Amino acid sequence: MNAPEIMDAPPLSVYEVTEGEWWIARTREDAIAAACKCWGVEPDSQDARLLFSDCNQLTDLDLDRLRYSPDDDNEITRSFRDELALRVADAGNTFPQFFATSEY
Repeated sequence: MNAPEIMDAPPLSVYEVTEGEWWIARTREDAIAAACKCWGVEPDSQDARLLFSDCNQLTDLDLDRLRYSPDDDNEITRSFRDELALRVADAGNTFPQFFATSEY
C-alpha cells in the first residue's frame, strides 16, 4: 500500500466478530474476512453469513468499558482502547489481526 492509500484508509477499529471474539481491522468486511481465513470458512458461504451476522464495530463506550488482560491470571488489565493503541503503535503489527477472546 502506498502513502496516499494509507492516508485514505479508514482508521483501525475493534470489531466483535462473534460473541466474545474481537478483531482489529479497518472495516467490518476486513474483520470478517480475517476471521473466515483463521477459521477456514469461505467468506461468501452461508456459514459465514450465519456466524458473522452480528459482527459490529465497538463503540467508544465499549472500548473504555471492556477490559483486556495480556495473561491468563487477569491480574493486570487495561481498557480495550489502551490495548488497541499499543497494537497500532507497534510498527511490526499487520492488520487485520486477532485482538481478544473471552474463551481463555
